Amino acid sequence: FVFSAYGAFRLTRTLTGSIRAAWVAGILFGFIPYRFNTMAQLVYLNSVWLPLLFEAIYLFVQERTWKRAIWLGSAFLFCGLSSITWLLFSVIPFALIGAILLLRHQLWKDRLFWWRSGVALAGAFLLLLPFTLPYYIVSRMYGFIRRIDDVKAHSASPVHWLVAEGRSKLWRGMGSGI
Repeated sequence: FVFSAYGAFRLTRTLTGSIRAAWVAGILFGFIPYRFNTMAQLVYLNSVWLPLLFEAIYLFVQERTWKRAIWLGSAFLFCGLSSITWLLFSVIPFALIGAILLLRHQLWKDRLFWWRSGVALAGAFLLLLPFTLPYYIVSRMYGFIRRIDDVKAHSASPVHWLVAEGRSKLWRGMGSGI
């Protein structure tokens, strides 16, 4: 909970420069009722790397040093190591945010950007292979395919983020009328 709050705090502080906004975002992201509902799935509680990954790409675009590139690669690596699900969930937004930042800062022709980010992300990808490859092999071997019906049945809808289980003493009763 606290690490997730810390990640959102850092991302918000980096984007806005406001400590107050960072505290609000950190508390909301770290302690939202839905997070308590997923306590039985500990891997999902460790979402600190999602906001840190987005902060890392933003910081790297601002200053394209090796230090920032290493931070970008590390955030990507640890996002994948903490949860394959978080890695998969972050790839598309990561690519979209990267493209938006590239356009905004006109970095399409910046060789330094491509070289350093490429090295950092390729290194992270190679380090993740021993962990992600078995998932792929087993899914092919046993025919694990997620159908859209499975995704719809087991995915949270927006209202789930506002409803707390009765076991939560902090959020007890929140959303009970929904």
